[in-house]
Parts: sequence; C-alpha cells; structure tokens
Amino acid sequence: MSSQVIQGVFEQEVVLKEVKSSMRSLKDFIFLPWQIYKQTPQWSPTLISKEFRRLSKRTNHFFSHSDAAFFVAYRQGKT
Repeated sequence: MSSQVIQGVFEQEVVLKEVKSSMRSLKDFIFLPWQIYKQTPQWSPTLISKEFRRLSKRTNHFFSHSDAAFFVAYRQGKT
C-alpha cells in the first residue's frame, strides 16, 4: 500500500493512504461519513452492503471500462 506523509500546517502528521487491497482501509473509507455526519439528524446513510458493492471491481460494471483510486487520510491513526 502506498502512503504519503503530509507535514506543514498540521500539528500532527497526516498520512495519506490509497485504498487498495486492505479491508481495513476500505472499511475506513466507507465508514468515514458515519464519523463526519453522526451529529447531523438530516443525514440518511446508505446501506453498508450497498457501499461495498458499489466499490467492488467484481460487482460494479463501471470498473469493466474504467478505473478509480480512493484515498483515506489518517492523523494519529484515526481517519
């Protein structure tokens, strides 16, 4: 898995990782909106299983003709 460390205006370093084959990083990517919007009563999340199918190269026909890259940023081990 490739990762990049970003320093500068941040007090702690931010590690940017590409979501590839790691189930942990894919889960972090999918569950991030739950962390961001957990205090927003208007937010209506999609089904988790639907998100996994949407990002799967086996079940989403988009990936038969295209490719995509997904990234997750971590600070002190948290997304």
